[in-house]
Amino acid sequence: MKQDVQDLRGVPLTALFRGESALKKIQIALFALFLTGPLVTLSIFGLPDLYERRDFTSFPELGHVLSNNNVGRKQLSDALVERFYPRKWAVSARNWIDWRIFGFLDTDTVVSGGNGYLFYKPGIVSRACSKKDDITASLEAYRLHMALAAAAGMDLMITMSPNKETIEKDSVTGRAAIYAKCYDEIRQIETDAYQRYGRGMFHSHEDSIRRIGSRVGQRYARYDTHWVPAMHIAAIEDIRKWLGYPARLTTINTTTQTRNLELTGMVAQNDPETIPDAVNDDLAKWAAQLQKIPGRTVILHDSFYMALANRLSPHFQDVKFIHLEDAAAAFRNRPNAQYDEIVASLKRADRIIVNSVERFMAMRYVNSALSWDSVLGQEILRRNSTVAKARCGSDSAADAPESSLTLKNLERVSLTRFHVTAGDPYILIEPGAAPAGTRTFCFSLAIKAPGSEIVGLAIPGHGAAFSKYSVVTVPLDHQGRGEVNLLLPADYMGSVFRITPTFSSQDFEIDRLKTGWQ
Repeated sequence: MKQDVQDLRGVPLTALFRGESALKKIQIALFALFLTGPLVTLSIFGLPDLYERRDFTSFPELGHVLSNNNVGRKQLSDALVERFYPRKWAVSARNWIDWRIFGFLDTDTVVSGGNGYLFYKPGIVSRACSKKDDITASLEAYRLHMALAAAAGMDLMITMSPNKETIEKDSVTGRAAIYAKCYDEIRQIETDAYQRYGRGMFHSHEDSIRRIGSRVGQRYARYDTHWVPAMHIAAIEDIRKWLGYPARLTTINTTTQTRNLELTGMVAQNDPETIPDAVNDDLAKWAAQLQKIPGRTVILHDSFYMALANRLSPHFQDVKFIHLEDAAAAFRNRPNAQYDEIVASLKRADRIIVNSVERFMAMRYVNSALSWDSVLGQEILRRNSTVAKARCGSDSAADAPESSLTLKNLERVSLTRFHVTAGDPYILIEPGAAPAGTRTFCFSLAIKAPGSEIVGLAIPGHGAAFSKYSVVTVPLDHQGRGEVNLLLPADYMGSVFRITPTFSSQDFEIDRLKTGWQ
């Protein structure tokens, strides 16, 4: 007799299958509602502003959504949820309760301190105790930049916008203080290095910010990472003084502006703040009365000088502002018209000013913003190489003596040809002690290294050990050919430096290797 198949509880499996089908339909309907809900909200309210300082997840291609794995569908879900106003409202409500009721905020991007101040959390965490050694080592990259720029005779000025945490130190309390245990110690290490290695090119706006701030009543916004706009006066006075054209604005009149600021935007709050600003007409009249700073000036900057640009421009005869992020993107995506324009501007510049906020300054010399793989790094090398070629002639440089060379994982098979015997081949060069009266060290290398795109030079400063941060990389052409000409200050040179001539296992040729003191 025909009988339904039963499970252990006596329920027909056919009924279970019918139930599963209904469940799937419900799931599909819910997913469709999930997709259309945010879309309807977006069509009514538009795209919400970014919040919590996170870029929205991009929408996936249709093929990824329909693929067998769920990566594309997860990306679609994330993209929709992040743009869903109820999510932003929920984040806003949570942070409002933390901030207004419990008296603190602590998110990935914002942390509260005392006196009603909010702080940019990554700026404090960037000086966590665990990062002390890496930050200390990274300062060697800055040291080498300054040494090569000084030897080239560059008119280079490095300016630093202090962290809000530095200026408003008394307000780094409560939750903010939890993350700031090593802040002062690491900051002192950095500041000492900037001054010691800066060769007169480094300047900080800190003193003037405190001076002008005492006159206008506020230095940094409570709900922003930046100084208040009235501090533009301090920056302009500093720049003129440092370039040799000092001027003070004797009478400071202020106005105010009220607007939503960055840190509250990060936590999806709407808390406008009224902050002091300089009077535009006063600044314009002041600039018109002063001598313009002559020559072509290029200013590489971040957000601090971006807001200052319109007020600073009238003080220069010829000035071009280039945002560090734009320069890094152009370098990364080269060749392109923007990259060509930036490079041409730097080549023509009589002086280059580089401004960075304090929290990013050290690491910008080892990442894309200011490293050797940046428009500034390449311009320093270009100018240094030009001077080295002119000054390190036959009288100043000779073939590096065999006694000064040590080959590692290499053997010399002829006068110019070298054979790689193992991984990580390199040549150590001992320049010897600088003779009395010498001021610079000359280095010249011509190489052909098939299969390699760059040659690496590790040049630690006096008293420093080999480090990834004291390495200069020089590009080779498609055949592996290239040349390096460098001029270094004698007081920079350590007892040994290293050439990594190839990053492949192929044999290579060195047509020229010369060193000498000058």
